[in-house]
Amino acid sequence: MTPRHRADIPPPLPTATGLRRLNGAGAVAAARRGTAGFALVEAMLALVLVALVAALVLPWAGPARGRMTLDAEAQRAAAHLKAARDVAERTGLPVAVSLNPAGDALVARADGQSGSTVGGAGTLALAPGVTASLAAQSGRIVFGPGGAAEAGTLRLLFGDRSVTIAVRAFTEAVEVVP
Repeated sequence: MTPRHRADIPPPLPTATGLRRLNGAGAVAAARRGTAGFALVEAMLALVLVALVAALVLPWAGPARGRMTLDAEAQRAAAHLKAARDVAERTGLPVAVSLNPAGDALVARADGQSGSTVGGAGTLALAPGVTASLAAQSGRIVFGPGGAAEAGTLRLLFGDRSVTIAVRAFTEAVEVVP
């Protein structure tokens, strides 16, 4: 019996004596026997490799996450201080930035007003685990409408890492200092 189509001819299979062709159900059964066990071994080997790579990488991922969190919060806090500076210039009112009692949020208010915040300034809640301390003469940083600011530093802490944000007097420059 000859096959009618090329697709009916099974591929040659390796044997101890070389290559030979198997026709019919014998070829399908032989092909299934050879690949089923090999796929399981492949899958197990892939899982072992993934576990080894994870075991090598995970100890370094924790400190990197902390550094990235702190850097991101420093950029957010600096942007909040700059927004308070811009509100002072736009409204003509001095804007004071202080910390809430827990030290986990920056609050910007029009100076001398205990009510709601002004313009684009407001409260910036820091990421969980990040705390702040503020060093300024009056305990807050005040941006004046005439182009001057009260000098001060804001220090952010996350675990054993810290970063400082400095506000320069007279120039109102806000800089992240590593």
